[in-house]
Amino acid sequence: MVPSLSIYGLDGRLLMDMTDCLWNGAGDLAVDVSSMCSGVYLCRLVAGDISQTRAFVVMR
Repeated sequence: MVPSLSIYGLDGRLLMDMTDCLWNGAGDLAVDVSSMCSGVYLCRLVAGDISQTRAFVVMR
């Protein structure tokens, strides 16, 4: 089971899909948001039958 992480804008557009990213096994993942404007985004993590969505803020 490979977890996937996707980042969406509040309008529902998929902005980043990190299905093939490397996970270090410790539960940490650094995401480069330098190309994203200030605002609120949604992060969705899916692993098997479990999925969670959380909002986060990018501030410049």
